[in-house]
Amino acid sequence: MTTTVPRDIKLRVQERIDSLDNMCEDIFGFSLKPTIKYNLKGRVAGQAFLYQNMIRLNAHVLMNNLDDYVKQTIGHEYAHLVTHERFGAKVNPHGQEWKKVMVKLGLPANRCHNYEVQSAHKTIKYQYSCHKCGKLMSLGKIRHKKIASGESTYSHGGGCGGRLMYDHIRKEG
Repeated sequence: MTTTVPRDIKLRVQERIDSLDNMCEDIFGFSLKPTIKYNLKGRVAGQAFLYQNMIRLNAHVLMNNLDDYVKQTIGHEYAHLVTHERFGAKVNPHGQEWKKVMVKLGLPANRCHNYEVQSAHKTIKYQYSCHKCGKLMSLGKIRHKKIASGESTYSHGGGCGGRLMYDHIRKEG
C-alpha cells in the first residue's frame, strides 16, 4: 500500500518543521532543519533517525490523521532529535529529557499514538493439527519454516504431547 503525499500536505509538514525549528532556536539556541521522508510503513506513525538528522513519516497515517499528526507526531519525532542534540545519545528515548523537550515545545509528552493503522505486512497462518488429539492450531511463517526445513518440531502444549502436523492449509489475513 503506497500512499502519495500531495504537495500541499508536504508544504504543511515543512511549515510545521520550520515552526519547530524557530521554537528550538528561541528556546535552546540551535535549529535542526531535519530531512523529511515519507516512506515509513506499518503501524509506526513516525521515526526519528538521530545520527542522520532525519524524520521518517508514515504517509498513510499522516493522510488519515492530518491535523493531529502534523502537530503531535511531527513534534514528537522532532523532540527526539532535539533531545539527542542537547543531551546526547545515552538518554532514554521517552525519558525525562525528552519529556522536558516536549513540554518546552508546547506538546503533551505522549509516548504512543492512537491512530487507526493497518499493518503493511499481510499475515499468513499455516494450519496444523495435533497428531494425537486432533486439535487445530495456526502457526506463523517463522515456526512453519522451521518445521518444514526439519530444523524444529513442535508439540501440542495442551498436555497430550502430540506432535503438530501441517494440514497443507494456508490462510492470508
